[in-house]
Amino acid sequence: MISYNLENALKEPKQVTSLVLYRRSLSDWPESLFQFPNLEHLELDQCGITHLDERLSLLPLQTLKLPRNEITALPSWLGRLSQLTHLDLSQNRIASWPEESTPPSLVTANLSDNRFHRLPDDLLTQIVTLDLNRNPLSRMNWPILLSQLRELHLDRSPAAATQLLNCSAPQMTNLSVTRSKIVALPDDWLSYMPNLITLNLTGNGLSTWPTIWPSRTLPLERLILAKNHFSRLPEGWECAARLRDLDLSGNQLNTLPHSFASLNQLIRIDLSGNPILEIPSAWADLPGLKSLDIRKTKIDSLPAGT
Repeated sequence: MISYNLENALKEPKQVTSLVLYRRSLSDWPESLFQFPNLEHLELDQCGITHLDERLSLLPLQTLKLPRNEITALPSWLGRLSQLTHLDLSQNRIASWPEESTPPSLVTANLSDNRFHRLPDDLLTQIVTLDLNRNPLSRMNWPILLSQLRELHLDRSPAAATQLLNCSAPQMTNLSVTRSKIVALPDDWLSYMPNLITLNLTGNGLSTWPTIWPSRTLPLERLILAKNHFSRLPEGWECAARLRDLDLSGNQLNTLPHSFASLNQLIRIDLSGNPILEIPSAWADLPGLKSLDIRKTKIDSLPAGT
């Protein structure tokens, strides 16, 4: 049973498996929070919490969400939450993650909007989904192989983003590295993360795209390169034949690769805010194209059939 009211939940404590409370004053962790022997999901949003209570380790928690609180440190006993798979500590004030604090079953962590400078290897090598948006990460030391990571979000973390470019993440399907001052990608970088489906590199300083394409077709479906410094892109886009959504807005592109015409699954293209003069005539043959944004460009006509 899920409950959104503590008083009602206490009437049938053994039936409660999920407790969600919002804007309650719970900074002292009242005894009433620990009366639920079968509690699997606990969410305390904006409840004035300043620390984690060790009694949490006695509950069979699988999901623990404590966003928008005042937590400043993580205890070592957090690693004793053996069943915990999902953790949300976003919008707190945490600066470090002790080595022994990683729950052994943890696969998803939202640590955005904290003060982390680095994270331990035991967390980075087991985590599947990780949100690190808006952390300083000035001393981040990524393992060279991120064997389990499938989804990663980095925003405004230049040092961590630069080092990440040298890591291999064979399972990664969703990568977002935005506003992190990346100016170049390694030429063979696409081979480091061969299973990417969504890639967002908005707001960096990129002016070149890797010229070495993998030998097989990439599974990439969504590519966002908005607000960079591209003036041209290389050929070879036949390797991205599954691409459906392409955002190139806010660059300095004045021409487009001829190989874009081979992207037969494209549904949406955003070229707005580029000094492009014309659309290649071959684009008229793109069968699935439904949205073409050419606002704030120099294009004054489209190929017949586009």
